Amino acid sequence: MTRRIATELGVSLNPVREALGRLAAEGLVEHVPGAGSFVPSLEPQEVGELYEYREAVEPFAARKAARAIRPSELGLLSDLCDRQLTLARGLRGSPPLHGADLDAWLACEERFHEILIRAARNRFLDAALERSRVLTRLFGAHRDLGVAVDLSAAARTWRSHRRIVAALARGDGDAAARHVHVALTAGARMALGS
Repeated sequence: MTRRIATELGVSLNPVREALGRLAAEGLVEHVPGAGSFVPSLEPQEVGELYEYREAVEPFAARKAARAIRPSELGLLSDLCDRQLTLARGLRGSPPLHGADLDAWLACEERFHEILIRAARNRFLDAALERSRVLTRLFGAHRDLGVAVDLSAAARTWRSHRRIVAALARGDGDAAARHVHVALTAGARMALGS
């Protein structure tokens, strides 16, 4: 695998080995001696724990972000909502999202929550987000668990994100935190099938 990546990127083996070593140290890949590096899949219990972590952190971040968010960040959040609406509209009469559309949906989800947390302007939240890679790990787990994003789930998520953006735009931290909590609870139910 290392050789293939090096060849595809047109680099020597050392930078690829270094990058894979860093990813392994961060828990994003698992190195098995003699077999290579693999992206570990999360167990449902770990997914539940990641949602618990998010439920402890993100409402706080939303409350703070309501006072500190920049117009450009609100614009980015609105753009992500628009992208998700476009993807959701494509689900009318269709099976759940899959392939590139599912990847696009999950990328929007990850980016939305990353912007929200960064808008809190708290360097410790930023550091925790970087160190834990919680969003990347969680939305990757959604793929691994086969989470179905159908029209109903997409519409619910889009409405939830719109409510969060509206609360942030009004500077209403309590409403933003409440809407984030509701969104995370629904996301956990969807991911864990409960």
